[in-house]
Amino acid sequence: MNSMNANKGTSVALHVLRWLIGWHFLYEGMWKLLQEKGWSCHSYLEMAQGPLAGLFKWMSAQPWIVAIGDWAVMLGLVAIGLSLITGVLSRIASVLGIDIEIPKGKITVFTGVSG
Repeated sequence: MNSMNANKGTSVALHVLRWLIGWHFLYEGMWKLLQEKGWSCHSYLEMAQGPLAGLFKWMSAQPWIVAIGDWAVMLGLVAIGLSLITGVLSRIASVLGIDIEIPKGKITVFTGVSG
C-alpha cells in the first residue's frame, strides 16, 4: 500500500512540474509575441560563439532568415507551453522544449559518463 501512495505522490509531483514548465514556455512565447517594439532573435544569432558562430552570424545578416526564426521561436514556445499544460502531445513537446533550451545554455544534459 505504501508503494501505491509513493507512486501517486510522484505522479502528482511530475504533473505539477509539467504544468509549471509549460507555463514558463507559454509565458515566454506570449511575452515575445506581445512586445510593442517586437522581439527578434537577431542579437542571439549575432553574439553566437563556438564552432557554428560563423553560420549564425551569417544568418543574422539575412533578414528573411531572422524573420522566420523570430516567428518559429515565438510560436514554438507558445505551442510547447500549451502542449505541456494540456498534456496533448506532451512527449513531443518535451523533446522540442529541450531542443530549444539547450542552445541557450540553460539546461545541462547528464549523460551518466563520468570523467
